[in-house]
Amino acid sequence: TGKSTSLYLQNGVWGSPVELTGIAADTTNAKFMRLGIHKNLPVTFDELTESPAEEVSQLAYGISQGKWKDRVASQANALRKNLTNWCTIVTTSSNSSMYEKLAAVKNRPDGEMMRILEYRVKTNSELEADLDLKYMLDIELKQNYGHAGEIYAEELVKNLEQWKDKLREWHEKIDR
Repeated sequence: TGKSTSLYLQNGVWGSPVELTGIAADTTNAKFMRLGIHKNLPVTFDELTESPAEEVSQLAYGISQGKWKDRVASQANALRKNLTNWCTIVTTSSNSSMYEKLAAVKNRPDGEMMRILEYRVKTNSELEADLDLKYMLDIELKQNYGHAGEIYAEELVKNLEQWKDKLREWHEKIDR
């Protein structure tokens, strides 16, 4: 419980929580087009449980490569212009492990697994019982959204050098 809502919370920072969420029925090409449209904004795909392992593999590689496949122009011996590129993070939900899905069909899915960070979330009965929280997430979130992203972006631009310094500090700590 709460998998889709978690994605909606992420999307609500930037815009319509539901409309920004890709769904299971989207084709692989549509998923990559969504990445190209969003460019540097976070992207979410809800419910990859039934996605074939081959699609999961394509997503893992394609997301980390920052662009989707090139295509040849019909009626010409040339590449079509590929505008689907990105540098972002993607969050997905599923009722099953993507690691297990890949391992079931591939002998060595190491490349894909290195590109996926999987986190299992346990159900929290206290959160489920909180009616105020349930109202906020089920009703308010879907009616009030998109404001925090603009404020966040303005803060980054206004204090760009300060944030660059902060990032350098964090990287130095990580490197140690």
